[in-house]
Amino acid sequence: MPPPLRQDSILGVWPHFVGRFALADSLVLTHPLASNEADWLRDFGPIQATQDSATLSTDGLELRVDAQRPLVYQKAVPPEVRARFPAQRVLPVYVVNTSPSTKLLAGKDSWVFAIQEAQDRQGQWRPIESRGFDFCGNGHWLLKLKPRQLALFFVQQYAGPFATRLRVRLQNGESRYVSAPYPGHIREQQFLAPAEQVAQLRDNPAAINWLYYGAEPVAADSLEAQRE
Repeated sequence: MPPPLRQDSILGVWPHFVGRFALADSLVLTHPLASNEADWLRDFGPIQATQDSATLSTDGLELRVDAQRPLVYQKAVPPEVRARFPAQRVLPVYVVNTSPSTKLLAGKDSWVFAIQEAQDRQGQWRPIESRGFDFCGNGHWLLKLKPRQLALFFVQQYAGPFATRLRVRLQNGESRYVSAPYPGHIREQQFLAPAEQVAQLRDNPAAINWLYYGAEPVAADSLEAQRE
C-alpha cells in the first residue's frame, strides 16, 4: 500500500466517485449497482427543477467516513501516462440514504464536491483541501439514491507530525454535510492557502463558498483583519 500523502499547503481536490451500492454489511467495490438514464439528471433544466422539488432533494442523507480501512486508488489511465498518476492511499466515504424517500447526489464528471477539514491547535476547524480547478462548466449531474442505497467516494489520507481530528465536508446541491470527526495526521502547513487562493479571497470574500464549501481557511482571518 502506498504511504499517505505529505502536503505543504491546501490541496485542490476532486474526490473520486466510485458508484452507487445497496446498503449492506459488505461491498464489492468493483461491482456498483447498474444504472440507467432514468437514474441520472444531467442537464440544467431538470437539475434546477429538482432543487425546488419536495419529492427529490439533496437533504436527508447521512455522511460516514471509514478511517479504519484505508484503500488504494489508482486512476484509470493508459499505461504510458500511469507514472504521472501514482496510486493513492484513500479513505472510503459513504453517502447513505436511510430515509424513506429517493434523494439526490450531486457531482461533476467522475467526482463529487467534497473536501477535508482538520482541527488546528486552537481546536478550530480549518480546510486542508479546496475545490479543484474546473476546466469547463459541463459535466454536472445528479444521481438518484433510493432508500437503503449509498454512494461511495474516496478522500486522500495524509501524513505528518501533527496529530489531530479530521472530517469531510460535502457540498451536495443546496445541502451541506459534515461528517463525524476521525483521527489523522497532517502537516500544519496544510492550513495555508496557496497564493492564488489568497488573491481570490482578497478580491472576493464570497469565494469561500465556492473554494471551501463554506469552511473558513486561516487566510480568511488575516484578510478580514485587514479590511477592518
